[in-house]
Amino acid sequence: GYGSIAKDNVVVGASEAGIDSDAFCQIRDNQVWDSQIGIRTKSDMQVSGNRVQHCEFGIQINGAECNVVNERYDSISEMGYLLNQAHGSNLVNVQVDYCGGPGMLLNNTSNCHISTQIGRTGIYYAGTEADNLDSPTFAAGIALTGSSSYNRIDVTQDYAGIFDSGTPDVRAPRYKVVTGQYYDEADTHAYHNDITLSGG
Repeated sequence: GYGSIAKDNVVVGASEAGIDSDAFCQIRDNQVWDSQIGIRTKSDMQVSGNRVQHCEFGIQINGAECNVVNERYDSISEMGYLLNQAHGSNLVNVQVDYCGGPGMLLNNTSNCHISTQIGRTGIYYAGTEADNLDSPTFAAGIALTGSSSYNRIDVTQDYAGIFDSGTPDVRAPRYKVVTGQYYDEADTHAYHNDITLSGG
């Protein structure tokens, strides 16, 4: 409900979203495991300190203006972050590692400020190569599709992985940033984005 707080919950095995909200609220310090989607929202909200593991999607922000801070997403089979028509959102210190698809996909998103660390993308968390590595967008650290514009994106990419130390994984990520098509064959465009890459 509007103004509510979801805090210190542990969600395991949700058939859809572990935490799902259509009203303004705060989502803090939760853990979501083995669910289809870790966190999903269609409303403006504050999201901080959550950890999502072994899900198909980490977080989906649909048409909302959100503040997302200090999030950790790993062992994600599809993609870590999906921002779909999310305008004016701020994502600070969000981390993605071991992701089967892109670490973060922005689709028709504008005026967002994103500071992110991205480890291994384009591989499954079990360490096997993903089925669709022929698609550069699939293996991307950051992918921009549709009319994604006027976003500021600061990416620190760590080939050795952000949650552990050791020998860099040669399989991923092959691409840091990809602009192109993802969902369909229609022409898509991404432009006027300020992107800074470091590390990796």
